[in-house]
Amino acid sequence: MNTQKIDVNVTQEDIDLGKPLDSDLCPIANALSRKINKPFGIGTCEIFVDSDKLSQLPLPINAINFIDKFDTGLKPEPFTFTLEMPTDWIKNET
Repeated sequence: MNTQKIDVNVTQEDIDLGKPLDSDLCPIANALSRKINKPFGIGTCEIFVDSDKLSQLPLPINAINFIDKFDTGLKPEPFTFTLEMPTDWIKNET
C-alpha cells in the first residue's frame, strides 16, 4: 500500500463546530474532511474513512489526547499533527 504524509491543522473553527462524543463531527473529522474533501469518522484512537470501520488508521498520541480532552468537556487548543495515510484516501486533497 502506498502512503503519503500529510499535516492536519485542527483550527479553532473546527473545535467550535465540533461536537463531543460524535465521531462524524469531531474537530479532527472536521479538519480532515476540510483538507481531503471526503467524510471521516473519528474513534477514540483511530480514523475511519467513509464510515467504513474496516478501513481505519491509528491516530498519533497528541490527537488521542486532544479527543480525550474535547470529549470530557474541556476546550483544547488548536493543533497540528502528521498522518501517514494511504494514497487512495488522499485523492481529493486540497
